[in-house]
Amino acid sequence: MSCKRQIELMKSLDGDEVVRAAEQAAWGRQTLAAVRDRVHARNVDKRRRQREEALRELRAIKEGGVDPIVTSAGESLRVNSTGAGESTVGEQAEPVPTSAAKGELPPHLERDPRQPSCTSVWEPLQARANHGLELPENVTGADVALIRRAAEVRYINRATNAEGAGLTGGRLLRELANEAAAFAANESPTKLSVYSGHDSTIIALLAVLGAFQGEWPPVASTVVVETWRVGSFGRAHWSSRALGRVGEGGEMVRVLFNGEVLPLPGCAGQDPTHRGGLCALDEFVAMADERDPRDYEAACKPRGKSKL
Repeated sequence: MSCKRQIELMKSLDGDEVVRAAEQAAWGRQTLAAVRDRVHARNVDKRRRQREEALRELRAIKEGGVDPIVTSAGESLRVNSTGAGESTVGEQAEPVPTSAAKGELPPHLERDPRQPSCTSVWEPLQARANHGLELPENVTGADVALIRRAAEVRYINRATNAEGAGLTGGRLLRELANEAAAFAANESPTKLSVYSGHDSTIIALLAVLGAFQGEWPPVASTVVVETWRVGSFGRAHWSSRALGRVGEGGEMVRVLFNGEVLPLPGCAGQDPTHRGGLCALDEFVAMADERDPRDYEAACKPRGKSKL
């Protein structure tokens, strides 16, 4: 489902002074502004073709020649029409309901898409650079660094908002925590789960963990969540003593990003000095539960303008 609250939070960043300053510095470079204009022209062309297709469908429906696929809400289903520059962290490519079945043109097709964001210019440029392809004419390495920084500033501001982080990465974090807990309790035989996603997926997971440091993940980045079973050793962490778990080992979790152990703010059982970044499994599960919206559908309802 499309999370309208998440989109609200994303759009609220357009008015953030720090974000605007970083993006204005990027768009001040003629080469980057030219790339943005080309991306925008492509998006406009795509939107207009989708509009024409929707109008043809409407005419066919009115003439009785086509029966649309209708949801329980009485809406016909069409492919996701989000163009470059309009995507958000954590969004999935999925069918988007339109009002074609009601004899109306979907509202999002009545207007052209807005100008692409800095991330939508940075992403194709980094893809070309990573694959050894030539950059667009006159675009330099300094330009790429500038647009990357603008994209990072936007994501830093999103990552520091607890509500936004929970909406984008909360469900994934809870799923990982539940898998670890199920294996530790001998309720699941699965020893290894592999998830494939985008750089934005990794940013979302790091953000909800409170571990996003503000740098865009390199290509082929990995986040590894390890489940350990350890014996008791040394002096128990003060939080464990306070909770009555003195001397116990038990199941632990460790999270690594590109091979580096991540500190996990909010995980009371973590003691990086003596336990190598290990966090008590029950504390990890509790942290995941706290940061995941309990009712995702309700959490995604729009609430009006919000300042991050």
